[in-house]
Amino acid sequence: MCAVNPARSAAIVVAAALPLGAVAGAPGTASAAAPGTVSGRISFPPDAVPAVALYDGSDEVAEGDVAPDGSYTITAPAAGEYTVAFSDDGDTYLTRFWNGTAAGVVLDDGPDGATFFSVADDAQVAGIDGTLGLVPLGATAPTIGGTPRVGRTLTLVFGDWADVADLDIVWRRDGVAIAGAEDAEYDVDIADAGHRLSAVIVATADGYEDATVSTASVSVPGKRLRGARPTITGAAKVGARLVAKPGRWTAGTRLRYQWLANGKPIARATKSGLRLTKRLAGARISVVATGYRKGYALLATTSKRTGRVR
Repeated sequence: MCAVNPARSAAIVVAAALPLGAVAGAPGTASAAAPGTVSGRISFPPDAVPAVALYDGSDEVAEGDVAPDGSYTITAPAAGEYTVAFSDDGDTYLTRFWNGTAAGVVLDDGPDGATFFSVADDAQVAGIDGTLGLVPLGATAPTIGGTPRVGRTLTLVFGDWADVADLDIVWRRDGVAIAGAEDAEYDVDIADAGHRLSAVIVATADGYEDATVSTASVSVPGKRLRGARPTITGAAKVGARLVAKPGRWTAGTRLRYQWLANGKPIARATKSGLRLTKRLAGARISVVATGYRKGYALLATTSKRTGRVR
């Protein structure tokens, strides 16, 4: 027995099913249905190169041409359930799948999670519109993990952002940026005692809008010192000696000094007195007094500047 060619067999079946005397393809006989189409409009920025594709499950099955005004039509390969992907061939903007709205949805693992619709033979499904553009990051604000106590380490918890974004971090003490504190971890210092810590994070990612958020602040237990602004006695002239008078501070406070010339630290000038040398001529002198006491937050106060050293 010889093998039967399936294609020829089908043709035979079709011919056998025709009425007696009928000719295939002749008027009055059944013909194949035309494929259905999907159409809509895509909105896109001037720098985008828009493209559209039809998906059947997780597979791309057809593409369509996008006109300059954003309109498109895709021919479905067969009746079935489909969704549309709106993408940028210039790779600037993220692909979005149709989800029942023109905004669409960005999905990491293909169209699973998109909205599918039925396309029947001879049907024209219209109004499947889409949009290209920067996508909001849409993640919850990072939080601070760890115990806010002196000597402990605090850690930022980023949630979804950790996987998609580059993060610029600045830790703050009572709302003021802490110099050099730009990592996800922060070691709580004695200077933080009695203050509130928070972090500001700027998140950037390709295809997404930049996002800037602040964490909720956490309070570091500790007492606050009370101290006065120091004053300077002595003549502001070369050869003279200036003396810092600290004023009243919390009992038991130890003080350290740093003299400044025009606001910049003077090397090795860390005593309560300062001898004015020729190299300080023309500068205006000030001094910072920093108070220390166990269990208390550091406190630094700065004097007024003198007149120019003569």
